[in-house]
Amino acid sequence: MIDEEFVPPDRGDEQEGPESAVPAGDPDEAVRLFHHYRRLMAQILGYEEELPEPASEEGLAAVEEEL
Repeated sequence: MIDEEFVPPDRGDEQEGPESAVPAGDPDEAVRLFHHYRRLMAQILGYEEELPEPASEEGLAAVEEEL
């Protein structure tokens, strides 16, 4: 039997959110996995993509000022 008036709930409405804003996971493991991913991509592509330099303190301050 099909209920013509049934409306499914929005995704996640029935799930509890996180209890705190603490980041999940281990940062060291994230770094390890990121480097592993980069090695695999270099093998697939045949070259290693160059990452941009980290943002400077001045650059970060300028962007924060714009926000």
